[in-house]
Amino acid sequence: MNDPEGITYHHTVFCQTGLPYRNPGENIRLWEQKQGKAILEVSAGRVINPSTFEFVNVGLPFGPNRG
Repeated sequence: MNDPEGITYHHTVFCQTGLPYRNPGENIRLWEQKQGKAILEVSAGRVINPSTFEFVNVGLPFGPNRG
């Protein structure tokens, strides 16, 4: 417990809700979870492709919590 690198903190909304465990697919651009009064909405975004300097769609974050 004395190693600060070993401590993980989670926001209370993430403790009550969560991101998709598996890839929801490229066509899903919005993820919403509700648990009690906590509501989480995540929308997929766009980033600059460093090779072309054009915006490209990126999917929703997903995967198991490794915190």
